[in-house]
Amino acid sequence: MKILQTLNGKVLVKPIVEEKRVDGIDIPDSVDKEKSNKGLVLVGLDDIKKDSLVLYRTLTPMETVHDGEDCLLIDGEDIYAVIEEVEIS
Repeated sequence: MKILQTLNGKVLVKPIVEEKRVDGIDIPDSVDKEKSNKGLVLVGLDDIKKDSLVLYRTLTPMETVHDGEDCLLIDGEDIYAVIEEVEIS
C-alpha cells in the first residue's frame, strides 16, 4: 500500500470535466478541452479535506498521474472555495 502525502502546502486535485452541449449535441472532451477549475481533492490539508469539491485557480498547476488518473498538484492558496451541497427545506 502506498500513501501519498503532499508537502509545502500542496493539494492533489482530480479535475472534474463537465460535459458540454451545443444545440442539444454532446461535445466530446477530445474536441473541446477547456481547463476545468473545479475538482475533487484526493490529498488535502488541514482545512481542505479529502473528497471536498473545490474551485481553484489554474495558472500553474503541476500535472501528474496518481493511481492511473490525471491529477493536478496545486498550492493550497490557489483554492478559492469549497463547494458543499445543502438541502433547503
